[in-house]
Amino acid sequence: MAKPLRAQYAENYHSGLHINIEDREDYYIQFILWDQKGENVSENNPGALIYEHPQSTSFDVSVLRMLAMAQLSPRFLIMTQIGINSQTLIGGEAAGIGTCLGQKRVFNIGAGLYTQAVSTLSFQNGAYKLHNIALFSGDVFINMPFSFGSRGMAFTAYNAVSHYDFGPNYLIHSGTRNLGAANPEYQGERPISEPGNARPMLGSCSMYYGQTGMLLPRLGDRDKVRLQPSFDYTRKNLNALATGGNYWDFEAYLLVQEHNAKISFQSSLRSNYIGTDRVDGQMGEFIV
Repeated sequence: MAKPLRAQYAENYHSGLHINIEDREDYYIQFILWDQKGENVSENNPGALIYEHPQSTSFDVSVLRMLAMAQLSPRFLIMTQIGINSQTLIGGEAAGIGTCLGQKRVFNIGAGLYTQAVSTLSFQNGAYKLHNIALFSGDVFINMPFSFGSRGMAFTAYNAVSHYDFGPNYLIHSGTRNLGAANPEYQGERPISEPGNARPMLGSCSMYYGQTGMLLPRLGDRDKVRLQPSFDYTRKNLNALATGGNYWDFEAYLLVQEHNAKISFQSSLRSNYIGTDRVDGQMGEFIV
Protein backbone atom coordinates (compact mmCIF):
# COMPACT_ATOMS: atom_id res chain seq x y z
CA MET A 1 0.00 0.00 0.00
CA ALA A 2 1.35 3.41 -0.94
CA LYS A 3 2.26 5.69 1.94
CA PRO A 4 -0.01 8.78 2.09
CA LEU A 5 1.66 12.16 1.49
CA ARG A 6 1.08 14.68 4.28
CA ALA A 7 3.11 17.85 3.84
CA GLN A 8 2.04 19.25 7.23
CA TYR A 9 2.66 16.12 9.28
CA ALA A 10 5.40 15.68 11.86
CA GLU A 11 5.56 13.17 14.72
CA ASN A 12 6.06 15.91 17.32
CA TYR A 13 2.73 17.58 16.49
CA HIS A 14 -0.72 16.25 17.22
CA SER A 15 -4.21 17.76 17.60
CA GLY A 16 -3.41 20.37 20.27
CA LEU A 17 -4.94 20.33 23.76
CA HIS A 18 -7.86 17.88 23.52
CA ILE A 19 -10.14 17.39 26.53
CA ASN A 20 -12.86 14.76 26.40
CA ILE A 21 -16.10 15.51 28.24
CA GLU A 22 -17.60 12.74 30.38
CA ASP A 23 -15.06 10.28 28.96
CA ARG A 24 -16.74 10.36 25.54
CA GLU A 25 -14.68 10.82 22.38
CA ASP A 26 -17.49 12.66 20.56
CA TYR A 27 -17.89 15.26 23.37
CA TYR A 28 -14.74 17.35 23.69
CA ILE A 29 -13.06 20.77 23.88
CA GLN A 30 -9.94 21.35 21.79
CA PHE A 31 -7.48 24.28 21.84
CA ILE A 32 -4.91 24.99 19.14
CA LEU A 33 -2.47 27.87 19.62
CA TRP A 34 -0.24 29.16 16.88
CA ASP A 35 1.79 32.29 16.31
CA GLN A 36 0.96 34.13 13.11
CA LYS A 37 3.15 37.21 13.16
CA GLY A 38 3.74 39.57 10.29
CA GLU A 39 6.10 42.51 9.96
CA ASN A 40 5.86 44.82 6.97
CA VAL A 41 8.21 47.66 6.02
CA SER A 42 6.86 49.68 3.09
CA GLU A 43 8.26 52.55 1.07
CA ASN A 44 5.40 55.04 1.00
CA ASN A 45 4.24 56.90 -2.07
CA PRO A 46 5.42 60.55 -2.15
CA GLY A 47 3.20 62.91 -0.17
CA ALA A 48 2.06 60.40 2.48
CA LEU A 49 1.12 61.05 6.10
CA ILE A 50 1.27 58.30 8.75
CA TYR A 51 -0.61 59.36 11.89
CA GLU A 52 -0.42 62.99 10.70
CA HIS A 53 3.37 62.86 10.24
CA PRO A 54 5.09 62.93 6.81
CA GLN A 55 6.84 59.58 6.42
CA SER A 56 8.74 58.05 3.55
CA THR A 57 8.46 54.56 5.11
CA SER A 58 6.12 52.83 7.54
CA PHE A 59 6.42 49.76 9.78
CA ASP A 60 3.50 47.43 10.52
CA VAL A 61 3.17 44.47 12.93
CA SER A 62 0.37 41.92 13.28
CA VAL A 63 0.54 39.00 15.74
CA LEU A 64 -1.06 35.93 17.34
CA ARG A 65 -4.10 33.79 16.69
CA MET A 66 -5.79 31.04 18.71
CA LEU A 67 -8.40 28.49 17.65
CA ALA A 68 -10.80 26.77 20.07
CA MET A 69 -13.35 24.08 19.18
CA ALA A 70 -15.98 22.45 21.33
CA GLN A 71 -18.12 19.51 20.21
CA LEU A 72 -21.08 19.14 22.53
CA SER A 73 -22.88 16.53 20.45
CA PRO A 74 -22.04 14.48 17.33
CA ARG A 75 -23.91 17.06 15.19
CA PHE A 76 -23.04 20.31 16.98
CA LEU A 77 -19.58 21.92 16.80
CA ILE A 78 -18.60 25.38 18.09
CA MET A 79 -15.44 26.94 16.59
CA THR A 80 -13.94 30.21 17.84
CA GLN A 81 -10.94 32.08 16.41
CA ILE A 82 -9.28 34.84 18.43
CA GLY A 83 -6.66 37.11 16.89
CA ILE A 84 -4.90 40.45 17.05
CA ASN A 85 -4.11 42.35 13.87
CA SER A 86 -2.29 45.37 12.47
CA GLN A 87 -0.43 47.47 15.03
CA THR A 88 1.15 50.05 12.75
CA LEU A 89 4.12 52.12 13.97
CA ILE A 90 5.75 55.23 12.55
CA GLY A 91 9.03 54.41 10.86
CA GLY A 92 11.43 56.06 8.60
CA GLU A 93 7.38 52.05 4.27
CA ALA A 94 1.24 35.66 -2.62
CA ALA A 95 2.16 33.14 -1.20
CA GLY A 96 4.14 30.17 -1.31
CA ILE A 97 3.72 27.25 -3.66
CA GLY A 98 2.86 23.95 -2.03
CA THR A 99 5.27 21.12 -2.91
CA CYS A 100 4.24 18.13 -0.72
CA LEU A 101 7.85 18.64 0.39
CA GLY A 102 9.25 17.31 -2.84
CA GLN A 103 7.44 13.97 -2.73
CA LYS A 104 4.89 14.11 -5.54
CA ARG A 105 4.81 14.98 -9.24
CA VAL A 106 1.96 17.34 -10.10
CA PHE A 107 0.90 18.84 -13.43
CA ASN A 108 -2.38 20.78 -13.46
CA ILE A 109 -4.10 22.87 -16.11
CA GLY A 110 -7.03 25.02 -15.06
CA ALA A 111 -9.45 27.54 -16.51
CA GLY A 112 -12.25 29.60 -15.04
CA LEU A 113 -15.00 31.92 -16.25
CA TYR A 114 -17.26 34.21 -14.24
CA THR A 115 -19.99 36.49 -15.56
CA GLN A 116 -22.63 38.63 -13.89
CA ALA A 117 -25.11 41.06 -15.41
CA VAL A 118 -25.56 44.71 -14.36
CA SER A 119 -22.87 44.61 -11.68
CA THR A 120 -20.96 47.91 -11.93
CA LEU A 121 -21.93 51.53 -12.46
CA SER A 122 -20.18 54.38 -14.27
CA PHE A 123 -20.98 58.06 -14.89
CA GLN A 124 -20.52 59.07 -18.52
CA ASN A 125 -21.67 62.19 -20.39
CA GLY A 126 -23.86 63.29 -17.52
CA ALA A 127 -25.64 59.96 -17.10
CA TYR A 128 -25.17 56.74 -15.12
CA LYS A 129 -24.60 53.52 -17.04
CA LEU A 130 -24.74 49.91 -15.87
CA HIS A 131 -22.17 47.33 -16.96
CA ASN A 132 -21.78 43.57 -16.92
CA ILE A 133 -18.81 41.73 -15.39
CA ALA A 134 -16.88 39.10 -17.38
CA LEU A 135 -13.76 37.47 -15.91
CA PHE A 136 -11.63 34.74 -17.48
CA SER A 137 -8.43 33.08 -16.30
CA GLY A 138 -6.32 30.09 -17.30
CA ASP A 139 -3.36 28.64 -15.40
CA VAL A 140 -0.75 25.90 -15.38
CA PHE A 141 1.00 24.45 -12.30
CA ILE A 142 3.89 21.98 -12.16
CA ASN A 143 5.64 20.40 -9.17
CA MET A 144 8.58 18.21 -10.14
CA PRO A 145 10.63 16.41 -7.44
CA PHE A 146 14.13 15.25 -8.34
CA SER A 147 17.31 14.12 -6.64
CA PHE A 148 20.59 15.97 -6.26
CA GLY A 149 22.92 13.16 -5.31
CA SER A 150 21.15 11.54 -2.36
CA ARG A 151 19.21 14.71 -1.51
CA GLY A 152 15.64 15.34 -2.57
CA MET A 153 14.67 18.63 -4.20
CA ALA A 154 11.60 19.96 -6.03
CA PHE A 155 11.02 22.50 -8.80
CA THR A 156 7.69 24.35 -8.86
CA ALA A 157 6.22 26.75 -11.40
CA TYR A 158 2.86 28.49 -11.73
CA ASN A 159 1.73 30.64 -14.65
CA ALA A 160 -1.63 32.35 -15.16
CA VAL A 161 -3.14 34.67 -17.75
CA SER A 162 -6.32 36.58 -16.96
CA HIS A 163 -8.71 38.96 -18.65
CA TYR A 164 -11.00 41.06 -16.44
CA ASP A 165 -13.84 43.25 -17.68
CA PHE A 166 -15.58 45.19 -14.90
CA GLY A 167 -16.69 47.99 -17.21
CA PRO A 168 -14.88 50.82 -19.07
CA ASN A 169 -11.72 52.00 -17.29
CA TYR A 170 -12.74 50.35 -13.98
CA LEU A 171 -9.79 50.68 -11.57
CA ILE A 172 -9.21 50.04 -7.85
CA HIS A 173 -6.19 51.37 -5.91
CA SER A 174 -5.22 49.50 -2.75
CA GLY A 175 -2.28 48.62 -0.49
CA THR A 176 -1.41 45.96 2.08
CA ARG A 177 -2.29 47.14 5.63
CA ASN A 178 -2.15 50.72 4.36
CA LEU A 179 -2.75 53.54 6.88
CA GLY A 180 -1.36 56.34 4.72
CA ALA A 181 -3.21 59.63 4.30
CA ALA A 182 -2.65 62.45 1.81
CA ASN A 183 -0.41 65.30 2.97
CA PRO A 184 -2.15 68.56 1.93
CA GLU A 185 1.12 70.49 2.23
CA TYR A 186 3.09 68.27 -0.14
CA GLN A 187 4.17 70.26 -3.21
CA GLY A 188 5.77 67.53 -5.35
CA GLU A 189 4.28 65.25 -7.98
CA ARG A 190 1.65 62.96 -6.50
CA PRO A 191 1.16 59.34 -7.60
CA ILE A 192 -2.29 58.58 -8.95
CA SER A 193 -2.69 55.97 -6.19
CA GLU A 194 -2.21 58.68 -3.56
CA PRO A 195 -0.97 57.88 -0.03
CA GLY A 196 0.86 55.05 1.69
CA ASN A 197 1.73 51.89 -0.24
CA ALA A 198 -1.34 51.95 -2.50
CA ARG A 199 -0.96 50.89 -6.10
CA PRO A 200 -3.28 50.14 -9.06
CA MET A 201 -4.46 46.80 -7.69
CA LEU A 202 -7.31 45.57 -9.85
CA GLY A 203 -9.49 46.66 -12.74
CA SER A 204 -10.51 45.98 -16.31
CA CYS A 205 -7.28 44.58 -17.74
CA SER A 206 -5.23 41.79 -19.19
CA MET A 207 -2.79 40.34 -16.69
CA TYR A 208 0.01 37.78 -16.51
CA TYR A 209 1.31 36.23 -13.28
CA GLY A 210 4.21 33.80 -12.96
CA GLN A 211 5.94 32.20 -9.99
CA THR A 212 8.95 29.88 -9.95
CA GLY A 213 10.34 28.19 -6.86
CA MET A 214 12.91 25.60 -5.83
CA LEU A 215 12.72 23.43 -2.71
CA LEU A 216 16.34 22.94 -1.66
CA PRO A 217 17.66 19.71 -0.10
CA ARG A 218 18.12 19.13 3.61
CA LEU A 219 21.59 19.89 4.93
CA GLY A 220 21.59 16.61 6.87
CA ASP A 221 19.44 13.54 7.43
CA ARG A 222 18.26 14.90 10.79
CA ASP A 223 17.78 18.46 9.60
CA LYS A 224 14.24 19.69 10.30
CA VAL A 225 14.44 22.89 8.22
CA ARG A 226 13.95 23.24 4.47
CA LEU A 227 14.53 26.37 2.38
CA GLN A 228 12.43 27.29 -0.66
CA PRO A 229 13.34 30.46 -2.58
CA SER A 230 10.96 31.73 -5.26
CA PHE A 231 10.55 34.55 -7.76
CA ASP A 232 7.26 36.17 -8.86
CA TYR A 233 6.46 38.50 -11.74
CA THR A 234 3.16 40.23 -12.51
CA ARG A 235 2.37 42.31 -15.60
CA LYS A 236 -0.82 44.37 -15.46
CA ASN A 237 -2.14 46.10 -18.58
CA LEU A 238 -4.98 48.09 -17.05
CA ASN A 239 -7.40 49.73 -19.48
CA ALA A 240 -7.52 52.93 -17.44
CA LEU A 241 -3.73 53.37 -17.70
CA ALA A 242 -1.83 54.05 -20.91
CA THR A 243 1.30 52.34 -19.56
CA GLY A 244 1.46 48.77 -18.28
CA GLY A 245 2.87 48.05 -14.81
CA ASN A 246 5.53 45.57 -13.67
CA TYR A 247 5.48 44.02 -10.19
CA TRP A 248 8.28 41.86 -8.78
CA ASP A 249 8.46 39.64 -5.69
CA PHE A 250 11.52 37.85 -4.37
CA GLU A 251 10.72 35.34 -1.63
CA ALA A 252 12.32 32.75 0.64
CA TYR A 253 10.41 30.30 2.83
CA LEU A 254 11.88 28.44 5.82
CA LEU A 255 9.79 25.29 6.35
CA VAL A 256 10.25 23.97 9.90
CA GLN A 257 9.17 20.49 11.01
CA GLU A 258 7.72 19.64 7.59
CA HIS A 259 4.99 22.30 7.04
CA ASN A 260 4.00 22.78 10.68
CA ALA A 261 5.84 26.11 10.86
CA LYS A 262 6.85 28.50 8.12
CA ILE A 263 8.84 31.72 8.13
CA SER A 264 8.42 33.81 4.98
CA PHE A 265 10.63 36.61 3.69
CA GLN A 266 9.37 38.71 0.79
CA SER A 267 10.89 41.70 -0.96
CA SER A 268 8.60 43.42 -3.48
CA LEU A 269 8.77 46.19 -6.06
CA ARG A 270 5.72 48.01 -7.45
CA SER A 271 5.33 50.52 -10.28
CA ASN A 272 5.03 54.16 -9.12
CA TYR A 273 2.45 55.80 -11.40
CA ILE A 274 2.80 59.60 -11.49
CA GLY A 275 0.20 59.78 -14.26
CA THR A 276 -1.90 57.39 -16.27
CA ASP A 277 0.82 57.40 -18.93
CA ARG A 278 3.99 57.71 -16.84
CA VAL A 279 5.76 55.42 -14.37
CA ASP A 280 8.44 57.00 -12.20
CA GLY A 281 10.53 54.03 -11.10
CA GLN A 282 9.70 51.41 -8.48
CA MET A 283 8.69 51.53 -4.78
CA GLY A 284 9.81 48.83 -2.38
CA GLU A 285 8.29 46.72 0.36
CA PHE A 286 9.68 44.05 2.69
CA ILE A 287 7.47 41.54 4.53
CA VAL A 288 8.31 38.87 7.13
